[in-house]
Amino acid sequence: MAVSTKKALIFMMQPPGSSGAQAHKLSKILPFMEKHGWELHFVGPDPAVASLYQEPVLRGDELCHYSSKIAPSFYFSIKRNRIKGWSPIKFFYGICQAVSLILEKLFRFDAYKYLEKGMIKEAAKAFSQNDFQLIAGYHPDIKVLKTAYKFARLRQKDFLALVMDPYGGRNDGRFYPSEPEKQREILNYSKGAVFMSSLTRDWYVEQKLVGTNKASVIYDCFPDMPDKKDAGVRDFKKINLTHFGTLASWRPIDSMLQAFETFRSKPDNPRLELDFYGYVYPEAVRKIRNFASLSQATHVHKEVTHSQSHQIAGSSDVLIVVIGPRHTDNCPSKFFEYLCHPKPILVIGPKGNPIEGMVATLGIGVYSDITRPDDIVAGLVSIAENYDSFKTAYTKNKDLIQEYSAERTASRWAQVLDKVEGVKSWN
Repeated sequence: MAVSTKKALIFMMQPPGSSGAQAHKLSKILPFMEKHGWELHFVGPDPAVASLYQEPVLRGDELCHYSSKIAPSFYFSIKRNRIKGWSPIKFFYGICQAVSLILEKLFRFDAYKYLEKGMIKEAAKAFSQNDFQLIAGYHPDIKVLKTAYKFARLRQKDFLALVMDPYGGRNDGRFYPSEPEKQREILNYSKGAVFMSSLTRDWYVEQKLVGTNKASVIYDCFPDMPDKKDAGVRDFKKINLTHFGTLASWRPIDSMLQAFETFRSKPDNPRLELDFYGYVYPEAVRKIRNFASLSQATHVHKEVTHSQSHQIAGSSDVLIVVIGPRHTDNCPSKFFEYLCHPKPILVIGPKGNPIEGMVATLGIGVYSDITRPDDIVAGLVSIAENYDSFKTAYTKNKDLIQEYSAERTASRWAQVLDKVEGVKSWN
């Protein structure tokens, strides 16, 4: 293993070891970063008390500086949701959660301020033990970015902003930033900003929140999968489609369900079977039940761990990605995760999303307009008729797909970190 010469400390709400997509993004690149001369450290909530599942992480004891200071109501929520089915102890945790929520509201308890104190304490301890060249904040909202920014300024260290999602409103392909002056202040101080989507970067540049010279884009990646089991012999009379992760109301699936019902109504089409792993918003569950044929062929399961999701993906026929109609810029991690499984991907999202072009270039599936049931039907027909062609694209376009591997993505992260650490002034 190469000796690391430079270190970065990254503030995150989901540090590696957590079960969220934010944690997995950076966990995947860790095994490859040190050969590029960087050792990444993380500070954030302890997954033991703040994450539904705990995931293994490379050198976690050395690189992860966890704080256990989370709101009591959240702690009891995690404890309760870890228990499957009904039990007296689950009921007890529910009571504790409800009481905690009442007390927190009564005493105006600020859950983030409480967590922030814990994170700063752990970051200061890590800072005293390591020579960090760079401080970064990784935010789905601006809170963590503010915390990391203040920590970096206080210690006069180079600062990098990692923008997972735009902070503000999105509608009709436009971005309306929240707290623009604060975002501009933070990004002006930063030596660079990394975006997870080219469109998000373009929005920030257009709104003059960040300069083009500071803005980089690094997409998510797929992990090394030493055991890539395929589904084996496929039943050509049916297609099993699988979706992993949260389906909240801002990712409506009305058009998708309508399209699936239309496809299933044609007797010559293969039989569709749908599996959802994770939360599905209640209205969608009700609509599934209202479709007589779909209700029998659709199954909503509890969420699964990262490793379990890949095991299930390996035995599925088609993998589904759903992008909300307002989120033109959003590039879900699951799309990149799926690239290590040689099977068709059906992406259902708004036109103009960056993933639309990736699907066309890689040839590994179909991108359908989430607002048009007929387009989704056409996508299903295309997958049924060209299934083997989409599978062989994984071999035919292997070099293009490898650009999204964890190893090559780690190289791009290192290049950005080197550039930021080497810059003394952007003027």
